[in-house]
Amino acid sequence: MRRLAGIAGAFILLLFAAPHNLFALPFSPDSVKADTLSRRDSIQARIKQIPMLGSIDRSLSGSSVLADSDMDYRDYSYTGDLFSIMDGVFIRDLGSPGQYNDLTINGLGEHSIAFLADGVPLNDPMTGLFDLSLYPSEQIGRIEYIPGTRAFLYGLNATGGAINFVTKSRRAFHAYSRIHYSQSEYGFSTFDGMFTQNILRAMNISVGATHTTTGGRFLNSDYELWSARLKLRYDLNDYVDLFGSLMYNSTMNELNGGIIDSIPEAYQYSQFFGAIHDSALYEKITRYDLQLGGAFRFFPDSTLISTLTLYHSTNLREIRVEPSMLDPNSGYYSVDNRSQWFGLKYLQDLVIGRQRLDAGAEVERLGVIASPLTGQQLQTRSAVYGKTDISPIENIIAAGYFRFDQYFSHSRISYGADGTLADGATAELFGGFSHSYRFPTYQELYWTDSTITNTLNGVNPETHDLVEAGGRLHIDSAVTGELKYFRRSISDLIVLEPVASSTTKFAFTTMPSELLQGVSGNLTARFGKFYAEGEAQYCLITDSNEQLFPKISGIGSIYYWSDLYDGHLNLKAGFRGRAVANFVSPRFDPLVQQYLSSDVNDVGTIGVVDFVMVAKIGSAHIHFVWNNLFDRTYYITTLYPMPDRALRFGVSWEFED
Repeated sequence: MRRLAGIAGAFILLLFAAPHNLFALPFSPDSVKADTLSRRDSIQARIKQIPMLGSIDRSLSGSSVLADSDMDYRDYSYTGDLFSIMDGVFIRDLGSPGQYNDLTINGLGEHSIAFLADGVPLNDPMTGLFDLSLYPSEQIGRIEYIPGTRAFLYGLNATGGAINFVTKSRRAFHAYSRIHYSQSEYGFSTFDGMFTQNILRAMNISVGATHTTTGGRFLNSDYELWSARLKLRYDLNDYVDLFGSLMYNSTMNELNGGIIDSIPEAYQYSQFFGAIHDSALYEKITRYDLQLGGAFRFFPDSTLISTLTLYHSTNLREIRVEPSMLDPNSGYYSVDNRSQWFGLKYLQDLVIGRQRLDAGAEVERLGVIASPLTGQQLQTRSAVYGKTDISPIENIIAAGYFRFDQYFSHSRISYGADGTLADGATAELFGGFSHSYRFPTYQELYWTDSTITNTLNGVNPETHDLVEAGGRLHIDSAVTGELKYFRRSISDLIVLEPVASSTTKFAFTTMPSELLQGVSGNLTARFGKFYAEGEAQYCLITDSNEQLFPKISGIGSIYYWSDLYDGHLNLKAGFRGRAVANFVSPRFDPLVQQYLSSDVNDVGTIGVVDFVMVAKIGSAHIHFVWNNLFDRTYYITTLYPMPDRALRFGVSWEFED
């Protein structure tokens, strides 16, 4: 560990002690054009901007990337909605803004998904979770979505997937605002504003703020979010970019625990008669995320970037239960959980002939600073990783990759390989395998309260062996699609099971093995003025007591999408349908932020249709959405009723100079 820290420190000193002309050596012609600013005042300057700063894999394309220009035409009320059409994704929705909706990828939940911002980890080390409501969607310039065999490479516990938010690149002047409002969704509203401007020669500043609020459908379900962000970027010269960013989040979220399942079904969806589990439980979240670093061009091709980032994050969760008029006997309960993680991360791209190399190293101090539920728990982890893509002959690409992690006194090497065989530009076959690990969270190791009694101590990491195979189709720009088969075997699986002879206690324990397998796919097609897209998966779990997510789920849409009135109006309008097969629904406990097994009847087969319209007029995008068109009553997570029929209206403006 000291050796890694020493190498990193020496590297930083070398960069800043080096002569200025070290980064001004004559390089060969660039593969990326410089950004040329049109204004000629003393603040503007012609700068060769480093491309895709914050990316974890610049070779990604197709369904693995969602650009901000595509986001403008999607219906979303928070960042998590943007993933609904991604391959293999199913969201265990709690039906209300601000709640902890669990995003799953091919059957694995957020404990096995790494969330990153410009390559820096966002998951809270206490629970291993990240609340997607906290990341402002208007901050995003590009989403990199990496499921499957390569995912473990990009973050701790990324056995199920890695999702990286790349912040928007700088512009000379850019202003943006977004307002979404729905009275029929119980007072839901969100506002976001962002402003970007060059303040000095080669220096750019971006500031933004978000405010979201809702009254909620049931008692004790109000939610309010305040978020602010700041980013500075200084282009020292054509070969060095320095950057710094700070994000602040503050939320107040009432946690009713869902509807009591003994209530007759006729009243479970009633705003006035649905009795809730908790009338006085709420939480406050205060979070800071700081990044400082630099991106450097050491090689002739400027797409080959070296990035060094120092980061620091803190998360304070204040849990409160206070007597109320509705429940004066609820008593008083107060718990503060403070976690922290900070570290140094280095990424390097390199191309040698027909071979592309990606490598990185990171060292991080993370854990629980204070909590009566876990005690203070701090660990240092380190990792090195690398990936090589090589094309030995035309239309064939092979890749191999590894990651070495040292954490919780365990040293583990994850590895994998995949290959792609393309038939010209129309179709390709792919396949791969990986052997990776998921380390336990501090909650799984140490948490004890009235709901969970802890029985784990020094447990080994989970072992994941994954095999995938499938095909992709590309027919010009008209049709794209992917279909894949996956088989994941998990050993030493960490699960939360009911304690024998107890109706209120659960305990973390291990299972010898579990098998996840299935098929998932996605398809987009454009025929003239009509556009269709869809995603579906079949996922089966064996060697386990329950299947806590549906075997079959999918979402599909068909739209009329065309320019009208000589190009002054771009209109996308049509219908979106969602379907979920019956399954055993888990019960979400908001106090411990865990999905618990439930004895409530299975969720029935669900089918919901929405009407979606997005119109671009000038620099404004107007959203009109009619959710749950036929007013279906249903839930996905026991017992959190999904919204009834509701209208939502939104407007987004974007101004540039």
